[in-house]
Amino acid sequence: MRRSRQPKGGFTLLETLVAFMVFAAFVILVHKSFWTGMRGQETSELSDKTISAVMSEFALIEAGLAQDGGAYEKPIGNGKLLSVRQSLLESSQIGIRIPKALLLNVAIQVVDEDSGKGPMFSKIIQRN
Repeated sequence: MRRSRQPKGGFTLLETLVAFMVFAAFVILVHKSFWTGMRGQETSELSDKTISAVMSEFALIEAGLAQDGGAYEKPIGNGKLLSVRQSLLESSQIGIRIPKALLLNVAIQVVDEDSGKGPMFSKIIQRN
């Protein structure tokens, strides 16, 4: 009576390579997800700081504590600066009967120093 060959334990080379490829794909996906999340958090924090700077500048202008009239630039860090433009607004342009000296059109652009571009915010402020 002959004994049948018993299979040897272990994995074949092909099974090992497939398992390694699946593991490598998983590691790459986890790594990419981690870095995408980190970049998203960094962008969010930068956006929060930028919006806070813009809101603070509007508040300073409204309170009369910022540089009066004309245009000026103010660095806010991280390679960005606020480009502020102020101009008197005639009440007839917006249909309100207020003396024009009391209305101020303020436009603030957040400028990236590398690209020279950025979002623009504007507000009409009534000065007392």
